[in-house]
Amino acid sequence: MINIPQISSSYIIDTFLESVSTYFHLCVNDACQDATTTLASFVEASFSGYSPQEMSKWSPAQPFWFCSRALGDSLRWTVTAAGPQQFVWGYYVTDEANGPLLWAEAAESAPIPVYAAGDAVLLTPSLSL
Repeated sequence: MINIPQISSSYIIDTFLESVSTYFHLCVNDACQDATTTLASFVEASFSGYSPQEMSKWSPAQPFWFCSRALGDSLRWTVTAAGPQQFVWGYYVTDEANGPLLWAEAAESAPIPVYAAGDAVLLTPSLSL
């Protein structure tokens, strides 16, 4: 087992986030999220008005309990026209819009229904180590 001191975990997070472009995608399937998860495991949302969003600003990583955590600006996806109902189960992050999978997380309040104009999904991204 490796032990990473908190000051080192902050450095690792900051260095990592400076080296990648983080694009957030909503997934509409309850994909298993473990060490075997791949980009092909996810079905991306397709409701009206949806597109992946790039996180352009991360806070410097700060101590958080027994680890370090960086926070991003809030992201919001809003349905622009009524359509077939979809359920958002979480999100996944890629490097570049269609790049490799970096990480994924299930939504705490999943599934989140989106289908009527004005329905929205709000996410405040974070990365902890």
